[in-house]
Amino acid sequence: MKYVDGDDHTIYRFDPDFLCFHDIQRTCKEELGFITLKNIYVLVPGKDLDNGLFLVEDDDTIRKVLNQIRNFSWIDDIELYVDHQLDEPLLIPQIEWSSVQNNQSENVSNQSPETDNGGGTSPRN
Repeated sequence: MKYVDGDDHTIYRFDPDFLCFHDIQRTCKEELGFITLKNIYVLVPGKDLDNGLFLVEDDDTIRKVLNQIRNFSWIDDIELYVDHQLDEPLLIPQIEWSSVQNNQSENVSNQSPETDNGGGTSPRN
């Protein structure tokens, strides 16, 4: 198995005693921009991608992985691999410029002085 053309991102702010599945999901979404997560794996220290990926499904599996990693005193980081869907961009229908421009000019010309005080639509006191 190969990890080809993927992004490499290091996260420094975590405490292994308080690391939870929800935090990993949130980091993947907020910091890495992955909206749709399929699977999250941890690479077991000393193993390669072919035989060392451990599926992380919940807080219990995180604790199992962390307990296993604590057996390796030289390990001070965790390698996570995220299987995520490439999110499709949202297509928003275009509004023709001429119709927007005409509507705006009509809206401005139809306002009465009592409702337009320059800062909103509330009436003057």
